[in-house]
Amino acid sequence: MRASEVKKHVMQELTVQVTTGEMNVPTILGPQGIGKTAISVEIAYEVGHDWFRINVGDADDPTSITGVPVPRGILEDRTIIIAGAMQDEATEDLVSKGFPRNKAVKKIESMVWALNSSAAAACDHPCTLLFDDIDKASGAIAKGLIGLFGSRTFRDFKLHSQTRLMCAGNRAGDDILGEDLSESILGRITIYEMTANVHDFAEYARREDSIDESIIGFLLANDKHLHRQLEPGELASPSPRSWKQASDHKRVLGLKGKAVADIIGRKCGKATSKEWVAWTDVLSKVDSKEILETGALPDASGQFVYAACYAVAHYVNKTKTFSKTWKGFEKFVNTLPSEMRMAFLVQLRQSKINAAVKAFPGLGSLLLGKIVGDAST
Repeated sequence: MRASEVKKHVMQELTVQVTTGEMNVPTILGPQGIGKTAISVEIAYEVGHDWFRINVGDADDPTSITGVPVPRGILEDRTIIIAGAMQDEATEDLVSKGFPRNKAVKKIESMVWALNSSAAAACDHPCTLLFDDIDKASGAIAKGLIGLFGSRTFRDFKLHSQTRLMCAGNRAGDDILGEDLSESILGRITIYEMTANVHDFAEYARREDSIDESIIGFLLANDKHLHRQLEPGELASPSPRSWKQASDHKRVLGLKGKAVADIIGRKCGKATSKEWVAWTDVLSKVDSKEILETGALPDASGQFVYAACYAVAHYVNKTKTFSKTWKGFEKFVNTLPSEMRMAFLVQLRQSKINAAVKAFPGLGSLLLGKIVGDAST
């Protein structure tokens, strides 16, 4: 399932969750680094929630997630004392169980719950909590999550009515540590399997300005290198996360040429680095200005045409106005096979597409019709 579809279903699930109080928790499963966490961040941002990630795969003691009662005065700085309304709630709970009120007050005042900051916030005001690496949760942690999902409570404290819970993790086989989820956990969650999609990745990367354009162009032409599992003998393999790391190195350190290939090899694997070198070699032979002026492609091979799509789109996007000298633009677009035309269009800014339609009215139905058709599928 693509990221946009996963996000839509998860948001629907969360709406039902907070409306009915039923805790069937949406859970995104898929390979590492494909944007599962990003979806939860986007959802929290859109509803105006604080967002917290709790890595349950790293925890081995349930109290590290739910909190523990401790005497006053020995709390560490990183913990939060539950006070005010929550203490009143705990006091009333003891009274309802038969404690005299004065004894209940003294008991609560002498013993408070020390919760981690995310748990405390989720009880105090609307938050979105992501329980990450759920597939790696130990038995004790999984048992604690089942209780939390069923009761909507961290120990004695109820979650805020608008706090939303979701999970993420890997499927068995996605990595060497991924494991099948237990039946008891499966009874509390709804799974949405997410796959890596190069167009989703390109759209997100451009929206967030998070990935170098040359890397996006390479991946659109070589989508098999967006994500694949680690092969025997390899020390790295490509994923959206590793491409982000390679892009950061390229940008921050100003890497060029062989240095870029080297960092891609370290982050995404040697096989991917070799493909990158081959791609940049082809790309260096593309004369975007000549193609725009004449419409001619000197090489009809698939790799060259994909490289031309990237290079020409990048060249057009960099210019302030759509040049009247680009008389070959229409011929170039008409020459492209349909799938490569789409690869070209997704890289053009909308303003440039509008300018192209104005300059070449004959392209209107071809360009705009293609975009509308793809948007509706």
